[in-house]
Amino acid sequence: MSLALPCDPAVTSIAAAALSVIFLLAAWHKLRDIDSFESAAAAYRLLPAAWIRPFARLLPALEAVAGMGLLFAAIREHAAWLALGLLFVMTGAVAINLARGIRDIDCGCGSAPIPLSPFLVARNLVLAGGLIVAMQASAPRALHWLDYVTVAGGTLALLGLYAAGNELLATHTRAQEARNHA
Repeated sequence: MSLALPCDPAVTSIAAAALSVIFLLAAWHKLRDIDSFESAAAAYRLLPAAWIRPFARLLPALEAVAGMGLLFAAIREHAAWLALGLLFVMTGAVAINLARGIRDIDCGCGSAPIPLSPFLVARNLVLAGGLIVAMQASAPRALHWLDYVTVAGGTLALLGLYAAGNELLATHTRAQEARNHA
């Protein structure tokens, strides 16, 4: 069930490829240091203690499934819905803690520690928008060699923007703390 008119297949491919890498890297970072992710999940104080370990193993597995699924047009829409559901859960957890006044915990979403902030919520909303683009039906045209170059370049550009945005999120709070202590 696509949500709008068909998009150019290069555009949906760029969105799907970039988001696939983002979800696969998120899963990899969590699984690479599962104990740190488990601690980050516990710091949110939203789940009973007995559920933290299973959650810390299930979430990255689901992220990996969504990330892989985004690569295949036949299942892309289902993978995008899964990814949207995961983003909804994770963004909801961030928003709940922000409403509680808790900002000083790591989001648990990547390699560099990123404290909770409204900017993190905004970043996730942008990712959700990208997933909506990725799940759109492609216009009926074949991709040509130049389209593949466009997809590769567009994917790398989006990943560069994502990495820069994450770096800004990670350093923003440290800069604020430095100003407050000066």
